[in-house]
Amino acid sequence: MTPNPYDEAKSTASRAPSRWMGWVATSVLASINLYGCDPKPAPGPSSPSSALAPVAKFGAPKEVAGGPGASSLPDNMADESAFEIPPYLQMGSDDGTNTESASVTVCFAAASKEEVKSPQWAVKWTAGNQKDVAGRPLNVLALKSAPSGLQRWVLRGLPADGPFVYEIFKGGKRVFRQVSENHRNRSGPIKIAVLGDSGRGLPGQKRVARELYRSRSEFLIHVGDIVYPNGRESEYRKFHFPVYNGSLKNGGFPILRRIVSVGAPGNHDTAYRNLGRYPDGLAYYYVWQHPTGLPPVDAQSVRTVKAGLANNPGNFTFAAGPVFGVVLDSNTYVSWDSTAARTWLDNALSKGETYPWRVVVFHHPPFHSSDKKKDEVYMSTILPILTKHKVALVLNGHVHNYQSTYPISWDESTQKMKIERNWAIPGKPNAGGPQVGTVFVVTGAGGAELYDQKLAGNRGKWKPFTRTYIPGYSFTTLDVDSKTLRLKQIADDGRVLDSFRIERD
Repeated sequence: MTPNPYDEAKSTASRAPSRWMGWVATSVLASINLYGCDPKPAPGPSSPSSALAPVAKFGAPKEVAGGPGASSLPDNMADESAFEIPPYLQMGSDDGTNTESASVTVCFAAASKEEVKSPQWAVKWTAGNQKDVAGRPLNVLALKSAPSGLQRWVLRGLPADGPFVYEIFKGGKRVFRQVSENHRNRSGPIKIAVLGDSGRGLPGQKRVARELYRSRSEFLIHVGDIVYPNGRESEYRKFHFPVYNGSLKNGGFPILRRIVSVGAPGNHDTAYRNLGRYPDGLAYYYVWQHPTGLPPVDAQSVRTVKAGLANNPGNFTFAAGPVFGVVLDSNTYVSWDSTAARTWLDNALSKGETYPWRVVVFHHPPFHSSDKKKDEVYMSTILPILTKHKVALVLNGHVHNYQSTYPISWDESTQKMKIERNWAIPGKPNAGGPQVGTVFVVTGAGGAELYDQKLAGNRGKWKPFTRTYIPGYSFTTLDVDSKTLRLKQIADDGRVLDSFRIERD
């Protein structure tokens, strides 16, 4: 029988410091605003300080911080009228582990079906001494709500580390040009943003998106429930692309055209499988392009997707700088108690042993203190595998607030979980010395309605493993190099709500 460590929380909380070869976690409380720890509570979602300010006040982030040829790269431009879905970047034909060269996929939908009847589109890229290299077109995926379909162009041979420009032409006329940058140096550094439970169309979503844009992150991870309520393509066009890839003049934030993003499937993304009622449902399987080796799925053939393991595009690996990531489909149609699933996860994490950091991403959090979703903690059974592979961080959503745990590990000798509660004590300097375990972060406050906000101020009702529980809308940033992973939780008004760092030996 697979152990369920969640049930052991109260009886096995360990307060003694312990050593773990590989990586050592220590903390710095750079900034914290926490009910119960700060006399001034963090503003809620309707606070005046959270009001949406114009982005023009802050200015657009620099697209490229430096690197060979950066000073000679052209300005960005876009004819927004040419696109039904503006260009956005996805993973390429490899999983990101190639440090010699890189590939990236450019996706977009033309403004009308008539524009794709003749081969008038072209995509090219330039980097360093390589000029106007042609992208390779893939099959256009059929869409229900965008009649022109989703075009996908793979850019191969890009620099593994450094800037590049990609351009899109229609009928020989350039209609789009964008600077981007690859980050495959395993020493880093890289800045990664993490977002969850976002696409509902509420005011908090736009405020978080503004701060995400201002963060100048270089890679984006979405922990699931990308659009609401039914994971439809039309919901992506309403709640996702206009917000995270729209133009500033139209009230959006041009993020997805600039950096590669990956997404884990949430329950609202894939669980609603009635395509008779929602013909454009299950859009996760074709809007997101992951290098799983599976044939592409479109809105016409999405019925053929099997919600299993090996043939599910929601399970894959990626690499970003010094981070090796494993994304899991944690919906209940995949049993992570099964031998096949656990073997897959074990093998996937083994591929990241040469990376400084291993991070696992899935939607349903195994450790949290909310009343909402308190009975959906079944993913806790993979803790022994996470401990075996020294996973530093697990990123979850589903619960619409921000929470972090103390390091949690699985003790094989006792067959129980251990909680290192001397680590990163809120409001106090870390005096516990080196600590061991995986930190679990719930970052589900990206824009949907918030859960259990009052519980944040009632520490007595938190589970023993919970380190912080902070209300309001927010997202996560990770500043990572080969020695240190620094996490910050950023509020919808730009304040740093929480921070800690994990260090390697």
